[in-house]
Amino acid sequence: MKQRSASAYQNVVISLVMLMSATACIAVPGSESPPSTIVAHVTVRYFGDAAPWNIPAANLGRSSRYQTYAQRFWNYSNAGAVADPTLRGQVSTYFRDYSVPIYEATASTGTIRVFRAGYGYDGSIEPGEVIPWDSSWEPATGNDHNMVILEPATGREIDLWLVQKENHSGCITIENILRGYTPGIDLCVGLANQVKTATGEIADYRTGTGGYFSRGVGLPKLAMVARADEVASGFIDHALAVNVYNAMFGPACTPAQRTTVAEGVDCGFFMSPGTRLELADGPQDFCGATNPPNTSAARAQTVPEGMRFAVDLTDAEIDQWLQGRGFTGQLRNTARIFAEALRNYGFIVAESSCYDVGIETDGMLNPVTKAKWEQLGVEDGPDAASLLHGLFELEDLYVLNPPAAVLLGVR
Repeated sequence: MKQRSASAYQNVVISLVMLMSATACIAVPGSESPPSTIVAHVTVRYFGDAAPWNIPAANLGRSSRYQTYAQRFWNYSNAGAVADPTLRGQVSTYFRDYSVPIYEATASTGTIRVFRAGYGYDGSIEPGEVIPWDSSWEPATGNDHNMVILEPATGREIDLWLVQKENHSGCITIENILRGYTPGIDLCVGLANQVKTATGEIADYRTGTGGYFSRGVGLPKLAMVARADEVASGFIDHALAVNVYNAMFGPACTPAQRTTVAEGVDCGFFMSPGTRLELADGPQDFCGATNPPNTSAARAQTVPEGMRFAVDLTDAEIDQWLQGRGFTGQLRNTARIFAEALRNYGFIVAESSCYDVGIETDGMLNPVTKAKWEQLGVEDGPDAASLLHGLFELEDLYVLNPPAAVLLGVR
């Protein structure tokens, strides 16, 4: 989750996909029980049909080359699973810590100047630029303090990371002071991005297929976030963003190494739709006692960011899981919608984590969104994180073929 390399923000490759329409549904090759056909419906998802995360799993097919990475995910993606094997494959849902609160500019009460902290990274919004703002807006809890601001009329997406509403010291730098930074009046962040296209224009989150990145895997922060509005519509029509403890780390593989046993052992790589190796300089060094060692043995337990997994579950198996969890009413329906999304679209390794495996949602920090989740049966409390626990086993998990990456992006 933590952004790693300042150089990664200078030259960015953004993946777009020139594939078949996302509305077609075919059986996944090699599947003993292919995913059910996706029922025709009106979607409320963001980004265009050709956005790689919006393409159904069935359109990509199973990857025979990378299927062994399902074992890596199962065994090592949760930091606690090394000591406690019962945590293997456990996927949490982020509704507070490491969620992605989304606010609409139409609800703002004014504007605010935004400045980058000295420990932050260059983004596409320059220090001192003005963005829509409301003092009641809160970032996610946890260490990353993420927030997304959207302009529905234009499709503009503003991604903020390490939003500091109380601690302003990081922005008290000579550069910011010369630009007129005023602690407590201006907004201090670690990163501020306005998502743009390959030609430098403002990207449209309603119809676009990529843009300058604001997350570890090298994609816009909004991409793949599960929203309450989607669940209320009955469908999550895209792959879900997952944070993992065992994100692959560098040094990056050379082209020659990508075809040898060194791949993913002696060197690291990312996969489309990812556009960069987040941990290019080595494993996490910000996790304290859980920092992985910088060894080939540790790298051999990692999964590359951008890799997409899906679960092979029938409707009957999902029903059996729901029954076993004791879910009823709206909560049962919400859990089913998430389960069907993991079957029909899967999840993409999107960021590094110091702790567990987590799916990002728009969460409980925005009171409007919180009310919607509560109507959907999700209570604002510790139990929300366990919504999907026990859904699948290792034998249900498979790796998908990556989409083709073809287009450049700019900051």
